[in-house]
Amino acid sequence: MLGYEALGTGARSVLILNDWMSDCSTWDGARPFLEPSVTWIFADLRGYGRSRDISGVHTLSEAAADVLALVAKLELQRFSIVGHSMSSLIAFHVAQQLGARIQAVALISPPPPSGFGADPATIDAPSGPGPGAHR
Repeated sequence: MLGYEALGTGARSVLILNDWMSDCSTWDGARPFLEPSVTWIFADLRGYGRSRDISGVHTLSEAAADVLALVAKLELQRFSIVGHSMSSLIAFHVAQQLGARIQAVALISPPPPSGFGADPATIDAPSGPGPGAHR
């Protein structure tokens, strides 16, 4: 199960996913400005932050399934979802799966669905991008 942290106490929920190369701590600067009457759920995807010890193949399908499992565990009937960078694709996929249960979708700096064109050597480079490269 994905690691997460909830902030706020409202009936309306917003699920926020981490961006590529980091965890949900990238949202720390925004937290003081969030409406406290909303429940904000910060979820770290597989391989990052609170979920860093969960191994896998790190595909879109796997990540979306992880998020759907978290939604089920938290019993979110209707909620909004925020994806940033690569997690935008995951948020979009989850929204497609859950349809009317999604109140709103916010995609921040989304990559194209075709990917960004990095070759395997760039992705696998020690200082380059990849799951868990920055935690």
